[in-house]
Amino acid sequence: EDTVPYRRFPTLPAANFPNTEKLYNQQTKQNSDVVVPSFDPVEPRMDSSKLPLTGKAIADMAAQKWEMATNPSELAKVGRSSNRNQPTLNPKSAKPTRIFRITPNISQVESAVVIDAIYDQVMDLFGEPVPPEYRQQHLDSQLRNGEISVRQFVKALAISNTYSQRFYQPYPPAKVVELLFRHLLGRTPNTHGEVQTYQQLLAGQGLEAVVTAMVDSSEYARFFGEDVVPYQRVSQGV
Repeated sequence: EDTVPYRRFPTLPAANFPNTEKLYNQQTKQNSDVVVPSFDPVEPRMDSSKLPLTGKAIADMAAQKWEMATNPSELAKVGRSSNRNQPTLNPKSAKPTRIFRITPNISQVESAVVIDAIYDQVMDLFGEPVPPEYRQQHLDSQLRNGEISVRQFVKALAISNTYSQRFYQPYPPAKVVELLFRHLLGRTPNTHGEVQTYQQLLAGQGLEAVVTAMVDSSEYARFFGEDVVPYQRVSQGV
């Protein structure tokens, strides 16, 4: 009964407040402008397309759209209902794993290829050239001369200071065990039980004991024997 009415606004988003006030002023005749109020959103002060990351994303999307329009991929063509003028897409089979092995009459050139394959697998080089500091010259020479087998080479390389500095010292025990599975048996651990078993061996007897257990295992003998370089038998990832 005692309060003088005052101007108040319904609760609306702050971004639309200027438009709401304009409409209110028109309806209450508080100004003489004949203006049709608009509820268009207020423009931001900064153009988002000029921001570094946003601008790059817009440019990348435009480039990708242009590339798809000018050079459509073969996979995109498969989805067309009719494509008589284009050859059909022949699906490619998965690339087979190349197996390296030492044979009785292997040449020096082929022997060098096998040695590089051992370093590539055990030292995880992803096909890159073998760094000179990784090479164990005495092992290279013994394998070329037939004094040791591939299995003995693999074992000696995995317990070397070079391997230890690259994979054993920087990582926690569980990761070390996973890496040894990949490098020596060509697979990731099947269960956490496998990891725990070898992790306990690693903690109790050290790196050499785990390497010996894996390289002398029946699994290693079944898949690689004495003369085959270990290879990835399953896809990567736990």
